[in-house]
Amino acid sequence: MFWFGKKNKKIYALQRSELLDKDTCNFCLSMDGITVSADDEITKVDKFHDGCRGIWVEIMEDEPEHPKITGVPKELRDIWGKNDIQLKNPILEPNSLAYDYYQGKKKSCD
Repeated sequence: MFWFGKKNKKIYALQRSELLDKDTCNFCLSMDGITVSADDEITKVDKFHDGCRGIWVEIMEDEPEHPKITGVPKELRDIWGKNDIQLKNPILEPNSLAYDYYQGKKKSCD
């Protein structure tokens, strides 16, 4: 666990939060909601590409509920850091906000 600030509060994990709108790319849509351990090297990346609008949200040890640390799926980790990280289709967990957003987006484009 990492220590945070002068109050010595421990970070449990970090969760990626992306703006979900028409400009959200499939890679960032896939990253939305992913929870990783505080020492995961991917958390050192603020932006995955130019125009990226996501942030890492700290989840502290003293919070009443903790999401499961899922880590970044292999498919996303394998393309992270390459010149072209864009996906034809997002990789989404069912019942996630990103999944619900994408399903609504597909229906509005049909």
